[in-house]
Formats: sequence, structure tokens, C-alpha cells
Amino acid sequence: MSITINAQLVSTETGAQVWADRLEGERKLGQTALRLSPHDDQASSWQLRLCYLHNLLAQWEQGIEWCEKAVVNNHDQWYGQALAALA
Repeated sequence: MSITINAQLVSTETGAQVWADRLEGERKLGQTALRLSPHDDQASSWQLRLCYLHNLLAQWEQGIEWCEKAVVNNHDQWYGQALAALA
């Protein structure tokens, strides 16, 4: 038995909620990674990812905070400076 989904029946609200739930899951994953290994070589990459995710979720204050942390830990993270400026 196969289940098919009619894409026309899926509302944009449902799609937006699914997207927000996935972003929230990614945010939790990033925070867990940093909590478990805060001095890892890739910590600034996780911080930049959290910066980006918070901005996508329109959580501007948290986004700016994570962007600033990413830039402080890796001055080559120009992308974090750009995201902080956009927030």
C-alpha cells in the first residue's frame, strides 16, 4: 500500500510550521554541540550556524548575540558580521 500526498491540500501555514520546527531542531542540535564541546575547532562554525538559524526564526536579539560570538572566535567569519548587520 502506498500513501500519496496531494501537495495542493497542504496549506502554507502547515508548511511554515514544518519549516519552523526543523529550524528549531537544528538550533537545539547546535546548542547541544557547543555545550558538549565549547572549545572545539569548529565551535565558531556552530556559533555562526546558530546566528543564521536565529535570524531565520526572526529571533533577532539571539541572532545578533550568536553572530557576535562567531566573529569574536574567528575573525575570518565575515558572514557573521553581515548577518549581525542585517538583523
